[in-house]
Amino acid sequence: MGQAASSASAAESASKATTIYKQGLAALEKGDLDSAHTAFEKVVRLAPQSPEGHNSLGWVLVAKNQVDSAIRQFQEALRLKPDFVQAHVNFANALIRKGDLASALRESQEATRLAPGDSETHRTLGRVLDFSKDFDGAIAEFRRGIALEPQRAELHDELGTVFA
Repeated sequence: MGQAASSASAAESASKATTIYKQGLAALEKGDLDSAHTAFEKVVRLAPQSPEGHNSLGWVLVAKNQVDSAIRQFQEALRLKPDFVQAHVNFANALIRKGDLASALRESQEATRLAPGDSETHRTLGRVLDFSKDFDGAIAEFRRGIALEPQRAELHDELGTVFA
Protein backbone atom coordinates (compact mmCIF):
# COMPACT_ATOMS: atom_id res chain seq x y z
CA MET A 1 0.00 0.00 0.00
CA GLY A 2 2.85 2.41 0.81
CA GLN A 3 4.41 1.86 -2.60
CA ALA A 4 1.11 2.65 -4.38
CA ALA A 5 0.75 5.87 -2.38
CA SER A 6 4.34 6.78 -3.19
CA SER A 7 3.72 6.19 -6.92
CA ALA A 8 0.58 8.32 -6.81
CA SER A 9 2.48 11.09 -5.04
CA ALA A 10 5.28 10.94 -7.63
CA ALA A 11 2.75 11.12 -10.46
CA GLU A 12 1.07 14.11 -8.80
CA SER A 13 4.45 15.88 -8.43
CA ALA A 14 5.29 15.19 -12.07
CA SER A 15 1.93 16.55 -13.20
CA LYS A 16 2.35 19.65 -11.05
CA ALA A 17 5.91 20.12 -12.38
CA THR A 18 4.61 19.95 -15.96
CA THR A 19 2.00 22.62 -15.25
CA ILE A 20 4.56 24.89 -13.58
CA TYR A 21 7.05 24.29 -16.42
CA LYS A 22 4.43 25.55 -18.90
CA GLN A 23 3.89 28.60 -16.69
CA GLY A 24 7.65 29.22 -16.78
CA LEU A 25 7.68 29.03 -20.56
CA ALA A 26 4.74 31.44 -20.74
CA ALA A 27 6.62 33.85 -18.46
CA LEU A 28 9.65 33.63 -20.76
CA GLU A 29 7.49 34.45 -23.77
CA LYS A 30 6.37 37.61 -21.94
CA GLY A 31 9.97 38.46 -21.04
CA ASP A 32 9.30 37.98 -17.32
CA LEU A 33 12.60 36.45 -16.20
CA ASP A 34 11.81 36.64 -12.50
CA SER A 35 8.57 34.65 -12.83
CA ALA A 36 10.26 32.16 -15.15
CA HIS A 37 13.12 31.79 -12.66
CA THR A 38 10.70 31.09 -9.81
CA ALA A 39 8.73 28.60 -11.91
CA PHE A 40 11.76 26.65 -13.11
CA GLU A 41 13.19 26.50 -9.58
CA LYS A 42 9.91 24.91 -8.46
CA VAL A 43 10.10 22.48 -11.38
CA VAL A 44 13.56 21.22 -10.40
CA ARG A 45 12.43 20.86 -6.77
CA LEU A 46 9.32 18.88 -7.77
CA ALA A 47 11.01 16.93 -10.56
CA PRO A 48 14.76 16.85 -9.90
CA GLN A 49 15.18 14.22 -12.64
CA SER A 50 13.85 16.62 -15.31
CA PRO A 51 16.66 17.59 -17.70
CA GLU A 52 14.31 20.11 -19.34
CA GLY A 53 13.67 21.78 -15.98
CA HIS A 54 17.40 22.11 -15.26
CA ASN A 55 18.13 23.34 -18.79
CA SER A 56 15.38 25.98 -18.66
CA LEU A 57 16.46 27.14 -15.21
CA GLY A 58 20.02 27.38 -16.52
CA TRP A 59 18.88 29.46 -19.49
CA VAL A 60 17.11 31.94 -17.19
CA LEU A 61 20.16 32.11 -14.92
CA VAL A 62 22.39 32.97 -17.90
CA ALA A 63 19.91 35.66 -18.93
CA LYS A 64 20.14 37.04 -15.37
CA ASN A 65 23.97 36.90 -15.57
CA GLN A 66 24.23 34.18 -12.92
CA VAL A 67 26.59 32.16 -15.09
CA ASP A 68 28.13 29.86 -12.45
CA SER A 69 24.69 28.77 -11.23
CA ALA A 70 23.56 28.30 -14.82
CA ILE A 71 26.56 26.10 -15.57
CA ARG A 72 25.62 23.81 -12.68
CA GLN A 73 22.09 23.49 -14.09
CA PHE A 74 23.35 22.62 -17.57
CA GLN A 75 25.74 20.05 -16.11
CA GLU A 76 22.86 18.44 -14.24
CA ALA A 77 20.65 18.44 -17.35
CA LEU A 78 23.44 16.71 -19.28
CA ARG A 79 24.10 14.23 -16.47
CA LEU A 80 20.42 13.27 -16.71
CA LYS A 81 20.31 13.32 -20.53
CA PRO A 82 23.78 13.29 -22.16
CA ASP A 83 22.39 13.68 -25.70
CA PHE A 84 20.33 16.81 -24.86
CA VAL A 85 21.41 19.05 -27.75
CA GLN A 86 19.87 22.27 -26.44
CA ALA A 87 21.56 21.81 -23.07
CA HIS A 88 24.93 21.42 -24.84
CA VAL A 89 24.24 24.62 -26.82
CA ASN A 90 23.17 26.53 -23.72
CA PHE A 91 26.12 25.18 -21.73
CA ALA A 92 28.51 26.29 -24.50
CA ASN A 93 26.99 29.79 -24.47
CA ALA A 94 27.36 30.00 -20.68
CA LEU A 95 30.98 28.89 -20.96
CA ILE A 96 31.60 31.58 -23.60
CA ARG A 97 30.31 34.16 -21.13
CA LYS A 98 32.60 32.74 -18.47
CA GLY A 99 35.55 32.96 -20.88
CA ASP A 100 36.18 29.20 -20.89
CA LEU A 101 36.55 28.84 -24.66
CA ALA A 102 38.16 25.38 -24.55
CA SER A 103 35.17 23.92 -22.70
CA ALA A 104 32.75 25.92 -24.85
CA LEU A 105 34.40 24.45 -27.94
CA ARG A 106 34.00 20.93 -26.57
CA GLU A 107 30.29 21.48 -25.77
CA SER A 108 29.48 23.16 -29.09
CA GLN A 109 31.28 20.42 -31.02
CA GLU A 110 29.26 17.80 -29.14
CA ALA A 111 26.02 19.64 -29.93
CA THR A 112 26.98 19.77 -33.61
CA ARG A 113 27.92 16.09 -33.59
CA LEU A 114 24.56 15.17 -32.05
CA ALA A 115 22.51 17.44 -34.34
CA PRO A 116 24.43 18.23 -37.54
CA GLY A 117 21.21 19.38 -39.21
CA ASP A 118 20.45 22.02 -36.56
CA SER A 119 21.57 25.51 -37.58
CA GLU A 120 21.79 26.66 -33.95
CA THR A 121 24.52 24.12 -33.20
CA HIS A 122 26.58 25.49 -36.11
CA ARG A 123 25.90 29.07 -34.99
CA THR A 124 27.15 28.30 -31.48
CA LEU A 125 30.22 26.49 -32.76
CA GLY A 126 30.88 29.40 -35.13
CA ARG A 127 30.70 31.87 -32.24
CA VAL A 128 33.16 29.83 -30.18
CA LEU A 129 35.56 29.60 -33.11
CA ASP A 130 35.22 33.32 -33.76
CA PHE A 131 36.03 34.17 -30.12
CA SER A 132 38.94 31.71 -30.33
CA LYS A 133 40.27 33.63 -33.36
CA ASP A 134 39.72 30.64 -35.71
CA PHE A 135 38.09 32.84 -38.32
CA ASP A 136 38.17 30.28 -41.13
CA GLY A 137 36.47 27.71 -38.90
CA ALA A 138 33.91 30.26 -37.75
CA ILE A 139 33.09 31.26 -41.32
CA ALA A 140 32.65 27.60 -42.29
CA GLU A 141 30.28 26.96 -39.37
CA PHE A 142 28.18 30.07 -40.00
CA ARG A 143 27.93 29.07 -43.66
CA ARG A 144 26.80 25.56 -42.66
CA GLY A 145 24.12 27.12 -40.48
CA ILE A 146 23.02 29.42 -43.30
CA ALA A 147 22.84 26.48 -45.71
CA LEU A 148 20.47 24.77 -43.27
CA GLU A 149 18.34 27.85 -42.56
CA PRO A 150 19.00 30.63 -45.07
CA GLN A 151 16.22 32.80 -43.57
CA ARG A 152 17.92 33.13 -40.15
CA ALA A 153 19.13 36.71 -40.18
CA GLU A 154 21.34 36.30 -37.10
CA LEU A 155 23.46 33.73 -38.94
CA HIS A 156 24.08 36.21 -41.75
CA ASP A 157 24.80 38.96 -39.21
CA GLU A 158 27.31 36.86 -37.31
CA LEU A 159 29.01 35.77 -40.51
CA GLY A 160 29.32 39.44 -41.43
CA THR A 161 30.96 40.28 -38.11
CA VAL A 162 33.70 37.72 -38.76
CA PHE A 163 34.55 39.57 -41.98
CA ALA A 164 34.38 42.99 -40.29
